[in-house]
Amino acid sequence: MNDSEYFDELPRALRGEIVSRMAGETIQESRMLSVLSPEVRAHLATVALPRRLVAGHDLYREGDDADKFWVLQEGEMRVIRGIKKAGVVSSPAILGQAAVFAPWIEDCKERLHTVRAKTNCTLASL
Repeated sequence: MNDSEYFDELPRALRGEIVSRMAGETIQESRMLSVLSPEVRAHLATVALPRRLVAGHDLYREGDDADKFWVLQEGEMRVIRGIKKAGVVSSPAILGQAAVFAPWIEDCKERLHTVRAKTNCTLASL
């Protein structure tokens, strides 16, 4: 049984409390999410799932469906477009946020970059 299966078995309120303590500051400081009410941010925390990503593994690849976004709590991620490195994102950060607009904006339905863990990372998916 992996960590996410244990986490899924916890009561929803407890999951929200855990994610809020782990990623709450990142959610609060995000320009995109800071405009949301405290109640909506609390709801996001209850549906977020923690994830660990080992250095060298991809979070998502260019062309993948944009179906969720992540709060990077710890670590660094490489952003790659085609065969060129586009940059590095360090925690705390929001990754894949274009997925929020995917239902309404055609250009946001697919990932434009590959995002690969430069270091071991801790994230929460939303």
